[in-house]
Amino acid sequence: MEEQELTMMFYFASDNPLAPLVVSEIKAIKDAGFQKNTNVLVYFDPMEIGAPTQLCDVNRERKRSKTKSIIGDGADPFVRNMKEDLVTEPGMDLSSLNAAQSLENFIDFALKERPARNYMLFLVGHGMLVGNDTFLPDDDTQSAITLEQLHRLCKKFTPQGGKTQLRLLALHSCSMSSIELAYQLRGTADFLMATQATVFVNGWPYRQLLKKTLNQVNEVKEPDRGSSAPTEVHYDDLIRKLHFLCMHNFTDFLNAGYSCELSLCRLDKDRLENLKDPLQKLVAALKTGLTQPTSAIKDLVLLAHWDAQSFFSENYTDLWDFCHCLMERCKARSKDLTSMGGSGPMIDELSKISGLCAGVKKVLAPDNRRAQGDEIIILEDNAGSEFQFARGLSVYFPWCEPLEDQRPTPKSPFELGQGEKKKKKTIMQIYGDYEFNTQFGTDSWFTFLRDYFENTKRAAPNGRQRGPQFGAAKDAFFAGVLKRTPELKRTPEEGPSDCTCPSIKNYPNTNYIDPTVPGLNFVQFEITDGALDAFSPE
Repeated sequence: MEEQELTMMFYFASDNPLAPLVVSEIKAIKDAGFQKNTNVLVYFDPMEIGAPTQLCDVNRERKRSKTKSIIGDGADPFVRNMKEDLVTEPGMDLSSLNAAQSLENFIDFALKERPARNYMLFLVGHGMLVGNDTFLPDDDTQSAITLEQLHRLCKKFTPQGGKTQLRLLALHSCSMSSIELAYQLRGTADFLMATQATVFVNGWPYRQLLKKTLNQVNEVKEPDRGSSAPTEVHYDDLIRKLHFLCMHNFTDFLNAGYSCELSLCRLDKDRLENLKDPLQKLVAALKTGLTQPTSAIKDLVLLAHWDAQSFFSENYTDLWDFCHCLMERCKARSKDLTSMGGSGPMIDELSKISGLCAGVKKVLAPDNRRAQGDEIIILEDNAGSEFQFARGLSVYFPWCEPLEDQRPTPKSPFELGQGEKKKKKTIMQIYGDYEFNTQFGTDSWFTFLRDYFENTKRAAPNGRQRGPQFGAAKDAFFAGVLKRTPELKRTPEEGPSDCTCPSIKNYPNTNYIDPTVPGLNFVQFEITDGALDAFSPE
């Protein structure tokens, strides 16, 4: 088949209650029309028994029958059926494959049968990959995709010894904008668009995303007569526009009381490698501070961890914000000691850690949220109260070692994402195997977490009398009353749970309705400049 300018790929891993919502999104993609030099492929795995997995070449027949591109349907009210787009090839059997195999087949089909000079890949389904290692879980085959498998599959877009053809990897899943994932996938795509927080199936406007993309390709490939069309598609500019389209669509969820967050990051290999040296130095200094009895660093780390923006039951923390909070606390403590006439090693240690935090921040993102130089995070926008201190990339940072790791036989249907019967690794064993840790050596974030768990743990209470009944009580307690920890919980089917338990975060409050009425306090609303543009009259 002739090589096109662009192949857009939408992989809906909806073999679960997400499936009904996905149907509307696929029809929105179809309703965006077509562009003669752009392929649009959709993979759809429905939940219902008897409904087979489907692969669609969207608007294929319409594109063949027309001489020019048709982007959007204008006044045409007809809702077209997906059946006309189904692709059937001899020997193609999508339904019996596990999660990693099905995504691999989809990518292989696109590369071989719908070749293009550029690709965009949207992956839609359950996320929260780091630690769980179960991305896009498939209930039918009891399987999921691991971070290492995702890395291998994304590398398929990079010809041997060449540059990647994958312009955008868009992860439409909860809690996928993480430094561990970005580092593992470095060099496999130009950009990563994802969120550290919660996202909804209908949170990204696929019709508008596709129309924007098709129009930008059309300006180059089918320019109007007499116009001075650009010589190539500017994907950097286009992908930034897609970020704002998603964010602006998501701001409407404020009407339902939900906060939102979205990040756009570079996956450039050199930029991500730039993080290695400053983070190693910071980790080394923090580990030294955690283990010294006379150091104040442990208390400052705990307080900064408490302050910093967190996600999903405090399991993930915004890395930039943690460094910022720790830096500010070190500065304040140093200022207090100096005002009291202090000097010496403690002030020097505080100054050193403050500088190391600034070094990590500088590599990650600028203070103004809009990257101009070599920063990894290009754009980060949020609206609402829950994620007002988010800055783009989270890091795994629970308050204690996962309880699942401390039990002899952790149980999960997703055995290392494969559905095969094998001994399951613990969460920390999985985490330690990520390249974000193995390539950082003795001063990786994994080694920091081990020291953090050990040195911030409270000692057992002393002086208690433990008679014979202690063993019986302990056995009864561990016989099955313990619940699984949040690390292994699946992400919500359609959004956040209805938990009304108080948050550990003490965010600023405000009185929206009537400042003179006591007791009407709400968590303060915030919004970034990029998200605020959605409310512009223009």
